[in-house]
Amino acid sequence: HLGPEHLREIIRVVRPSAPIVIYMNAEHFDVKNFPDTLNKLEDEGLWHALSVEDSNYMDQIDRRGKLIVARSGRAT
Repeated sequence: HLGPEHLREIIRVVRPSAPIVIYMNAEHFDVKNFPDTLNKLEDEGLWHALSVEDSNYMDQIDRRGKLIVARSGRAT
């Protein structure tokens, strides 16, 4: 599973200003404290969050999800 510690590597391997889309279980989002990491990456100029939306992670069961859409902010 993707943890907040993996986001820097994702940013490193994508092109500058590339879109980054992450869809994940909201419980994992909360327990792993993704909001703090997302804010820190934004403050460091490494990415720009465009949206963080709630959704249903699985159709068959009621499981909260998060859709994160961002853009890489690293320089060329």
